[in-house]
Amino acid sequence: MKPTACIDRGNMVPGVPIALLAAAVAASLALTARPGHAHAPVSAPAKTEVSAGLSLTWRSQGVVDDGLPWRIPGALMGGHALPAQEGLELDDAFLGIRHPLSDRLHVGAKIAAHGHGGDSGDVDIELEHAFVGFSHELAHQPVLFEAGRMSPRFSPAVAEHPSTRLFSEAPLAMDVFLGRHYHDEGILLMRSDPDGLSAGVELWRGSNFPATSGSGGGAWDLFATYRWSGHRQQADVGLWHLHADARLRPDARYQEGHSHGLPDEEMPPDIRFTGDTRLTGLHGSVRHFVRPDLAIGISGEFLDSRSDGALSDALRRANYTGDYRGGWIQPELHWGRHTLGLRYERLELKNELHGAAAPGLAKDANLLNDDDPERLGIAWRYRFDHGLAVRVEWTRDQSLPERSNRLGIGLVWQQTRPLRGL
Repeated sequence: MKPTACIDRGNMVPGVPIALLAAAVAASLALTARPGHAHAPVSAPAKTEVSAGLSLTWRSQGVVDDGLPWRIPGALMGGHALPAQEGLELDDAFLGIRHPLSDRLHVGAKIAAHGHGGDSGDVDIELEHAFVGFSHELAHQPVLFEAGRMSPRFSPAVAEHPSTRLFSEAPLAMDVFLGRHYHDEGILLMRSDPDGLSAGVELWRGSNFPATSGSGGGAWDLFATYRWSGHRQQADVGLWHLHADARLRPDARYQEGHSHGLPDEEMPPDIRFTGDTRLTGLHGSVRHFVRPDLAIGISGEFLDSRSDGALSDALRRANYTGDYRGGWIQPELHWGRHTLGLRYERLELKNELHGAAAPGLAKDANLLNDDDPERLGIAWRYRFDHGLAVRVEWTRDQSLPERSNRLGIGLVWQQTRPLRGL
């Protein structure tokens, strides 16, 4: 029999913390079943709309030291999941526009810049959106078709920016499961109704983690979302499934010519994944207004991921199965210009490799883990006029063997406005 390497989730009771996270998300969703009225998502802009945002943060400590790669033990990572750095860092800046060409036809575009901090001072500028859309009524129900480079609709978190969310850092589950940002070339077909229920399907080229493009690659997803509001409540709930195929997928964060300032001696081994990944997610949020200037809310998302295939390098190959679960729960208090929130996150990671090369590949791919990653954050934001805000956040990070605490202080600006004259 060939040797087998099984990488365990850790010494905690498996599934219990994640089950509690899932239960907390489900409990918040149950609050949506209240008398009120629903709102379907806006399918197309009624007038030209411009959005822009900027986030700058100073941190007392980075996720890892400068010149070291960010690799969470037990996780195959990739995409745009780069670590927050010590000192002042441009989290991101973006500028987007949506313009109606007619009552039914519209176009959109967005560019964004992401900084990497540290000594390199690198900034990546990326075209995130460039698409055309067509809206129509079919059987008295609004139907939306969009094609081009877009962000998916299945989860709000995949298209968030540090300037649009409460915390400057993305949730761990987004970093590990989806490579943080998700922008790809594809098509969307979505139906929505006046009762607040929308559902759709998206087909993707596969240029975003965890898929690859070209032969043997690609991705597709299905999603359904329900939005509701009452006299003092607002809520939404969504369920989605993503299927991604990959062929020889590397960790694109640390490849030759795209190392983000990492010295050659710290470059991780080039271990590649071939196979398919299936993800299922449940997200939701609810907010209750005690009075016009005081509200409490809770949001969260639970994700389940399974990967089947093989890990390989130039000389070795082993069959691979990865079972990942994770999510976060985030209660918030909104009082006038103040917002105070807490975010608890947890991942459970299980990997199995089979074959003669399994032990060596498991070590080089950093799949040997003893503990499940956890992170706790507290953030306070004070909003000034004209979209400007100050943010202070504290993070207790237990996602790496060396646990750490860091303080972040930053400025945030974000606005969306109609553009006159077009």
